Amino acid sequence: MKIYISSCEPVRSGEKNGRKWTLYNILTPENVRYSTFEAKYSGMVGQEIDVQVKEDTVTGKNGRQYLNRTIIEPKSQQSSGQSGVIMAKLEAMDKRLTTIIGMLSELEKVDEDVPSLDEGPDGTDIKPDDIGF
Repeated sequence: MKIYISSCEPVRSGEKNGRKWTLYNILTPENVRYSTFEAKYSGMVGQEIDVQVKEDTVTGKNGRQYLNRTIIEPKSQQSSGQSGVIMAKLEAMDKRLTTIIGMLSELEKVDEDVPSLDEGPDGTDIKPDDIGF
């Protein structure tokens, strides 16, 4: 099923058996809420994604019934919460590196336009003796 991620916010976090975990709520434009333990979805806000969803009806402490929608990771793509965090950080780093590479390219263009300090206006080499050293 395809869903569009309007937001992905952490709801709860804790530690179990020495492993930290965070539960995230994903919200769609239709205000449908999905839960997941995968941090990678926080880096996918504004994107439409293909996911598997498990729906369960549960009874709350107040006796009301609720429909829980949980995103299920396929076995081949399951990862720990740490992997999702690492992937989100790598994507952010990739964007920063792309920006830096663009800036370096612009600096190289400026550098080509600036005359060399060891050439005279006619393009001949200037030696220290020529300028009084």
